[in-house]
Amino acid sequence: MNSSTFPVVFVKNNQLLLYKEKLKISISEIILLEAHKNYTCLYICNGKRLVVPKTLKLFEDLLINHKFYRIHRTFLINYAHLKNYNADLGEVYLTQNIKAVASRRRKLDFEVQINYLS
Repeated sequence: MNSSTFPVVFVKNNQLLLYKEKLKISISEIILLEAHKNYTCLYICNGKRLVVPKTLKLFEDLLINHKFYRIHRTFLINYAHLKNYNADLGEVYLTQNIKAVASRRRKLDFEVQINYLS
């Protein structure tokens, strides 16, 4: 399979642009990104989910300067949508009742980031 069959993904003017799908998604409307092998599921404020054939690492590199944080090998969250955090269980509660779990390895760094951004 050649690389031209995959979408080109980049950030411009605070929007995530998916070239092949001809989509523009405001970065502020992305709640969570979830990895599924070489695909990433984007959870968006309008309640929709979008599956893109790109790794979570690619999105992490694109969104790291936009207050996104990787709390687990599976989850990349948008701090703007953080509603609550249960430190005992490592559970992160986001907009639209979306829940993710921080890994033991990343939990302490995440807690430092929360305190820094608060």
